[in-house]
Amino acid sequence: MVRFFGDLGDLVDRDSELAIFKEMSERGLGPKQLGLIPREAGAGPVIGRVEEFLEGWATGTAEDFQREEYVLGVAELIGCWHAAEVACCPQEVRLFDDLRRMAAQVQP
Repeated sequence: MVRFFGDLGDLVDRDSELAIFKEMSERGLGPKQLGLIPREAGAGPVIGRVEEFLEGWATGTAEDFQREEYVLGVAELIGCWHAAEVACCPQEVRLFDDLRRMAAQVQP
C-alpha cells in the first residue's frame, strides 16, 4: 500500500511518527514498512511511505464492536502497543501537550 502524507504543517511530528512506525513494524506490531518516498533530491522530508498490505484484514464494524470477544481482542492489541517501549522516542506523556499545540494551530 502506498500512503502519501498530507501537508499538516506542525500538527504532526512526522519524524517521530516515521520512527515509531518503523520500530513497531520491525516488532511485528503493524504492517511492514517497505520503503519511504522522498521528495526531490535535497528538498526536505519524505512525502510518503510504502507499507505491507494486510490481506484479509478489515476495519471493525459497529456490529463487531458489540461482541465482547472482539472488543477484548482489540483491547489486548492496543495494550501491546501502549506497553511497548519505543527506543526512538521519549517515554513521557505528550498527549495533552500535543493536543493543546494542535488546537492552538487550528483555532481562528
